[in-house]
Parts: sequence; C-alpha cells; structure tokens
Amino acid sequence: MFLSHGSNRAFGPSWARARWRGPTGLGARALRVSPSRESVAQVVAERRASRRLRQYGFTVVELMVVIAVVAIATAVALPDLSTWLVNSRIQQAAGDLQENMQWGRAYALKTDQEVDFNLTAGGNHGCSWSMSLPVANSNIQGAPSMAITSGSTPLFSQRYPGISCTVGAGAVFPITFMPSGTVWAAGSPANGYVAFAANSDASKFVTWLVKYYGAGELRSCITAPASAATPVGTCVNQ
Repeated sequence: MFLSHGSNRAFGPSWARARWRGPTGLGARALRVSPSRESVAQVVAERRASRRLRQYGFTVVELMVVIAVVAIATAVALPDLSTWLVNSRIQQAAGDLQENMQWGRAYALKTDQEVDFNLTAGGNHGCSWSMSLPVANSNIQGAPSMAITSGSTPLFSQRYPGISCTVGAGAVFPITFMPSGTVWAAGSPANGYVAFAANSDASKFVTWLVKYYGAGELRSCITAPASAATPVGTCVNQ
C-alpha cells in the first residue's frame, strides 16, 4: 500500500484497501454457535462443586470406624464419669451443710443472739437439720434448713441420692452459735464433724467432712481412710 504526499489517504489495489469484516462460511457459523464466557464459567463452577461434594463425602467403612471409636471411648470414660458424679454429690451435700451453718453463725453475730443448730443423722437416708432460737425453741424466719421429709422420701435423699451422712464420734447436737461467734455444745466450747460418703462402695469415692471448732471456725474438707497416719475425722489437706 502506498501513501500520497501531503495526504493520509491510502491508495493501491482495491483488495488491499478492503476492510476485513470477519470470517465467512463455516468459520462464521462456528463462532456463532460457540458458548459464551458466562456459560463456560457456570459449567466450570458446577464441576468444581460436584468435585467438592465428592471430596467431603465418606464411605460406609469410614462411618463404621468412627462409630467403633466412639463406642470404645464411651466404654472407657463411663466409669470415670459415674465416679465423678457421686463425688460431686458428696461435695455438694457437705457444702450445703457448711453454708447453712455459716448462715446460723452469721445470724448470731448480727443479732447478738444465741442460735441453736440441730442436726439428725439418718445414715443412708442422709441428714436433716434446722435452726432455732433457744428462747421457747422459736424458729428463725428465713433460716435455711434441710427438712426431714418431702412427701414420703427424705428431702436429703432426693437432692443427694446415694449419699449417707453420719455424725463424728464425740460430736453432740444441737450445737449453739454464740453471739461472740464461738461454737458451744452441752455448756462448753465444742469441736466435731459430720461426714458425707457414698452409701455403697464408699472406698471407691471421696469422703467429705464438715468440721466445726469451738473458736468458731467452720470448714469442709476431704478425709482419707482411717490409719495410723490419718485418724478418723482428719482432713488430708489440713
């Protein structure tokens, strides 16, 4: 193609100046039926999703293996779980008594009155306890307590099934919380404890004590089986 001087106009053979207008014949038809970019992207996305679903699936053999592993783990952990539940109930029962005794002592300090705390041990049926004022054995409004029964079943057994309650040797009830905060029984400062343990196979579980001292201290603690090193009623963390 040639350009004339002083002009941008092209001249030459007509076939050289003709503008290309795209393929004709079979080539044009092929372009017209080719898929658009959007349809191609959709097909690719669907294939990727299908592949992803196949990757996330699992076989029957894999499912059976998982079920077997879960069953074995449950069988191993179940005894430990049962022991933990019983130990937890024992500790809760001891904590319940300790909190109620602390309430009675705090009431005696606050009101400058003596407060009698009476406890009855029912062995495998647990304990019952209540508080009253020495004057005419009058009840204290709003004082926490553990009723003897609720219907035909002792309330303690309903709250803490399988837990027993015994009064330590030498302990005397009722005890009296004095306005000074000290603890007395039978006319003198008193020390004692109440033990909480499992009704059966007690050696497999913990035993909790709620101890009171004449000086006014109240505490709960774990005890160990009686031996020369740890007499009955001794806290292992004392």
